[in-house]
Amino acid sequence: DLDAARAHVVVTFSHYYWPKKKVRKWLKAGWHTWQRHPPPWFDAKWRKKVGKNAPKDLLPQVAQEHIADDRRASDIQSARQSNRQSACQSSVKYREGPTGPADTNERCDPTTRPNGS
Repeated sequence: DLDAARAHVVVTFSHYYWPKKKVRKWLKAGWHTWQRHPPPWFDAKWRKKVGKNAPKDLLPQVAQEHIADDRRASDIQSARQSNRQSACQSSVKYREGPTGPADTNERCDPTTRPNGS
């Protein structure tokens, strides 16, 4: 698949080696289609790499907005996970009390909520 090969190139090699006009045209022509019918490689990880590797003038506006949305979603998810972990750790410290932990095997699992649900 030609798009998959191109997608690999733009996240693997420095933009200094890209045929910039062709990459700009390819991104502009494909982005809307990839959003509607995403190929396997068109995920948040790939978009993040493109956002990091590509000069902004090569990215169409829709791509810049999509990458910014991905970044915001990732930041929100990270903040929620951090808050859950902090709440869990505080809860464990509170339950430990002056005599130590009630259950020495108790751990904070980032996939669960502090109240065990």
